[in-house]
Amino acid sequence: MTTFRYQGFDATGQKTKGELAAATRDEVERRLAHQNITPTSILVAKVSKSQEDVTGEKRAKRRGKVSDTDRAGVLRDLATMVDAGVP
Repeated sequence: MTTFRYQGFDATGQKTKGELAAATRDEVERRLAHQNITPTSILVAKVSKSQEDVTGEKRAKRRGKVSDTDRAGVLRDLATMVDAGVP
């Protein structure tokens, strides 16, 4: 999903602005219309590097296979959870 910034007017004529996460600009327009907001501007919001990492919008490339040690640790943890009765 992309984050869009919008500015517009609500049903009472008050200026309003905010951000919406949506797949397309058309979806933003539909959601704003549903909220009785008439948009004057809809732009794609710029995302900082730290926000990209938190939101998962930009993911790091894989850098190789999972090591046998890491795989064994995950399987050991999984076995412990199964033994404990975690569904």
